[in-house]
Amino acid sequence: MLLLFSSTTYACDGCNIYSPVGLNSTKNRLSVYARQRKTLGTYNQLGELVMKHSGHSSDQGIWGKSVVERYQTLELRGDFFFYDKLQFSFVLPFTNNIQTLDGDKRFSLSGISDPTLLLGYNFNFNKGKVVDARLTVGGGFKYRLGLINLTSESFIPNLDFQPGTGANSVMAFVNYRLTYKDWSFFTSLNYKKNGFNEYHYKYGETVNSRVDFIYKLDLNKTSLLFLAGAYAEWAGYDEAYEVFETTGGTIYFANLGVKWMTQNTMFHLDFQPVVHQQLNGENELLTQNRINIGLTYVFN
Repeated sequence: MLLLFSSTTYACDGCNIYSPVGLNSTKNRLSVYARQRKTLGTYNQLGELVMKHSGHSSDQGIWGKSVVERYQTLELRGDFFFYDKLQFSFVLPFTNNIQTLDGDKRFSLSGISDPTLLLGYNFNFNKGKVVDARLTVGGGFKYRLGLINLTSESFIPNLDFQPGTGANSVMAFVNYRLTYKDWSFFTSLNYKKNGFNEYHYKYGETVNSRVDFIYKLDLNKTSLLFLAGAYAEWAGYDEAYEVFETTGGTIYFANLGVKWMTQNTMFHLDFQPVVHQQLNGENELLTQNRINIGLTYVFN
């Protein structure tokens, strides 16, 4: 069996943080989110990425192939509020990661990923006024529950494809939302410091941020929210006894979304096409887009 540590893709969702645009309220809620990141590239017979100044990939199985990778996550999330100030959240993800070569599936790995616990504090400004704002700051912990040694035929696929990361990690976040009548502005910043797993491999530190402008259209007992903005990810170098300077990088996405709200439920849809990416590795596959879908139930 072969364990491929050196990644040919940009940082996976498992080593990042997903931060949805939340409700402008402090009601308790349970949500289910489904998202997918699509990456792709074509390698020549020497293992070099076409259209990039490339070195050789260590995975000879993809030489001379067109590669598409899909990182899919189904996530159960709960957000609970105490006295409108304290916010406790849990995230339990299930992943399904797929690699195809020239249109044929090479492997697919599925399983429960690493759960997350978050605690935040809300600062409410001018609540109930024409213009109101809320600032949330907090942090959390991600526990190494997901497996990292699932096999496919005769080898263990890259850590990016595994359900877990094999390491505990800590994170910090800040969210800000400003609302004026039917218009809102939302921004978030998330930081995650990844730990070492049992093979002494560690993903680089990750930071992501989003900015969204939101318009609310009331329709009798329901509402539509339209979102437009941008999303960015930055990932540092991975480590395993040495620093891998061919990992990580920066990706910028546009963000277009819509939310449909009733009294107790909300449906989410975000589409995030890549507009620019600067990757550190010559053999890192290019991210094409991200798609996020969610359903939220709100209760007191």
